Amino acid sequence: MKDKAYFLTIFVNFVFILTIFVVDIHTFFGHSIWLLYIIPLLVLSAQDITVLYILSVAGLDTIFITIKFFMSYDPFDPGTTIFNASLYIITIFTIAYLQVQRKKANTRLNESEVLFRSTFEQSYIGTGHIGENLRYLRLNRRYCDILGYSHEELYSRTFFDITYAEDLEKELPFFRKLQNGEIESYSIEKRFIQKNGHLLWCLNTKSRAYDAGAHFRFFISTIEDISVRKQYEQALKESEAKLLEAQRLAHLGSFYFDMSNGKVEWSEEIYRIFEIDVQKPALSFEEWMQHVHPEDRQRLKSFIARGTVERTGTSELEYRVITSGNKTKHLFSINKPVFDNEGKKTKIFGTLMDVTERKLFQQRLEKTLKDLERSNSELEQFAYVASHDLQEPLRMMHSYAELLEKRYKGKLDESADDFLNFITDGAKRMQHLINDLLQYSRVSTRGKPFEPVDCMEVLSSVMDNLQISIEESGAIITYNDLPVIHADETQMVQLFQNLLSNSIKFRAGKTPEIHISAEEKDNEWIFLVKDNGIGIAPEFHERVFIIFQRLHSSDKYPGTGIGLAVCKKIVERHQGKIRVESELNKGTTFYFSIPKRIETNKNGN
Repeated sequence: MKDKAYFLTIFVNFVFILTIFVVDIHTFFGHSIWLLYIIPLLVLSAQDITVLYILSVAGLDTIFITIKFFMSYDPFDPGTTIFNASLYIITIFTIAYLQVQRKKANTRLNESEVLFRSTFEQSYIGTGHIGENLRYLRLNRRYCDILGYSHEELYSRTFFDITYAEDLEKELPFFRKLQNGEIESYSIEKRFIQKNGHLLWCLNTKSRAYDAGAHFRFFISTIEDISVRKQYEQALKESEAKLLEAQRLAHLGSFYFDMSNGKVEWSEEIYRIFEIDVQKPALSFEEWMQHVHPEDRQRLKSFIARGTVERTGTSELEYRVITSGNKTKHLFSINKPVFDNEGKKTKIFGTLMDVTERKLFQQRLEKTLKDLERSNSELEQFAYVASHDLQEPLRMMHSYAELLEKRYKGKLDESADDFLNFITDGAKRMQHLINDLLQYSRVSTRGKPFEPVDCMEVLSSVMDNLQISIEESGAIITYNDLPVIHADETQMVQLFQNLLSNSIKFRAGKTPEIHISAEEKDNEWIFLVKDNGIGIAPEFHERVFIIFQRLHSSDKYPGTGIGLAVCKKIVERHQGKIRVESELNKGTTFYFSIPKRIETNKNGN
């Protein structure tokens, strides 16, 4: 009997140890671990099990089993005692094992709760729970920081209270569906009312939360500050509006053409250019080609075909289109192609500008310039012919006036002598005027081709021509080194001679002092002729260059009023400018510019 009990005890302990190793501790709540709970039932009464359960709550179940072990000793029945003791030992190990597993599970649960709370509290996104009464149940710090409230302040409010009224009206239909379980979540961009009264744009997501039994518990609400993004979006929107307005004012539109699928995208201005409703899709390539003017269609196709095989940069083309309103418009296009790895053009980005008004203006301007050129040519020809044809009768009149003066001067009364003087002086002035008018008309019609001209030699010729006037007036003329320029030498002599003779003529009763110099600029030479003469009042600075405009009487300062007009015309023929700086009784300085490079036609004009 003892041997049987002994071997039975060994067998039971072996089964227990095997069970301990076989049962997976990760299936604590699985289908195998419940077998361990049967072992205490083999040695405990119902009363003992009740006591064991109560003591297990306090963690005293192992002590209770140990006491039961010692109470089970029976000195008169050693076999039964050994068997019961083995069962109690097994029970002690079983309960200890279960306690270890329970503690591990509690530890994992605690770690999970700590991790969840840490994630909840430290999340960059504001997170909160909302009860069925719409009040906040719990909130993380970020939620409060974003809105500027404390936890207590938000716990006393609903999200209705802190949502901007206009946005709340948009959100309510979604929230009602969420309440009724029609949807599980939704996201909306809306404005919250911060504690300081400011409105803050946030991305708000609300969803339903359930317990393990799939029963609804609360709403999860997350908020993310998107105010900076909204500012950028607003700035981008304003920028796009400004761009569209600028395109509208400039009649400039942009387009995108995907050659692989024929997709075309237009800006609003191109719709206006083609007079098409902006709500309609952009024209396909084939439809667009139908709007191109028939005379320009083949040229445009060749342009596109050439660009397809040639890997070039931006390209420009001007062509005409016929709009939906049957209007002909001139368009200027700038295209930028995009090529794939094989060098094939796949996309085209470009702009279209409506240049119809500019084109019409250009045509009118060209016509006006041609008419003006023809009119000036006719006027110059008329002036030349008229002045040339007047020379002979005027010469005859002047000759007969001189004969009358020689034959009858002093033989008639005093009035007759005066009349003869008037005729002679008038004929002389008329002859001078005709000669000056001829010079003025010949600036454009009789000009010579431009060639290198040494201005030092020009000045030397001028001083030789004015030698008598210089000696009579005692004029002192100084000058710096003057450059070699590209010009009409004869006209340069005439220009310098007119300016120097003016300085000598309009002297203020003192010795004329005249200085000539030149200064080199980037693309031109600036010449100046400075004197100490009577000067010119500021209000007459522009008038002195107008033909036949005189500031003084011919008795005091003889002349025809053409000299400075001729100077201006010569400078303008050389594509320069002339101006004057002067004050009364303080002298005068004339400035004129001659470009280093002058674009000329075959006639040098």
